[in-house]
Amino acid sequence: MPSGAGAPMGDIGHFSIASLIVSTIAFFVASYFVRRKLDEIGIEKGMTRNMAVLVVALAVSYVVGYVVDLIVG
Repeated sequence: MPSGAGAPMGDIGHFSIASLIVSTIAFFVASYFVRRKLDEIGIEKGMTRNMAVLVVALAVSYVVGYVVDLIVG
């Protein structure tokens, strides 16, 4: 019997969990290394720096999640 979106119940999220877990780990690893690099360069801590760390870590996370989806799916 199809679920609300019309997909069979067994097909929902067969690769979503792996992608979510790996991309979350990649987000935290990327944010750690970006912060470390910005400290090394000497950029002041502030809202702009935090937004830059967020954007770069989010981009890395999306790319890693996409790659995991390609590999698994």
